[in-house]
Amino acid sequence: MAATIHIADSLRCVVKRLPHQAAVTTAEGKTLRHAALQVGIPPILIVFAVVDGVRKELDAPLTDGAQVHFHGSMAGG
Repeated sequence: MAATIHIADSLRCVVKRLPHQAAVTTAEGKTLRHAALQVGIPPILIVFAVVDGVRKELDAPLTDGAQVHFHGSMAGG
């Protein structure tokens, strides 16, 4: 199962040397949490994930061909 992971700058500024984008291949049944670990992102830093335009929990299964966006905390108010 293959997916493309897009990593927001809010995570890249905390975890150094992360790419903007990474391709992952996992076994069927693996979750977004597994994909995050595979690219080097501690899941505790992910505030939310968006898969193919829909917000998902990290325990959601990874689907083949998915476009996954991981976001960390952001300042604002």
